[in-house]
Amino acid sequence: MRYTKKFNYIKKIIFYIYDFQCQVCKQHTFELELHHVDKNNTNDELVNLKPLCGKCHLLVHGKILVFFYEPIGKIKIALEKLQKALIHFV
Repeated sequence: MRYTKKFNYIKKIIFYIYDFQCQVCKQHTFELELHHVDKNNTNDELVNLKPLCGKCHLLVHGKILVFFYEPIGKIKIALEKLQKALIHFV
């Protein structure tokens, strides 16, 4: 990913707008990543960017399985939250 001054400025704005909260798991953290809703990483319009924690960002892109991170009881809850959150990204 590119880290231009403009992109870093946009990133800070998005994090402040969303109060440093992951939009999938709702965890407040200073370790957020930007997700491009339309999957076009050159489209940096504010409406196309959502802050996600690293774990949820990987989940959204299908790069990890939640089963390696949570006990069985929490898997169902995590998947339900992810499904609800993904509705807003489509």
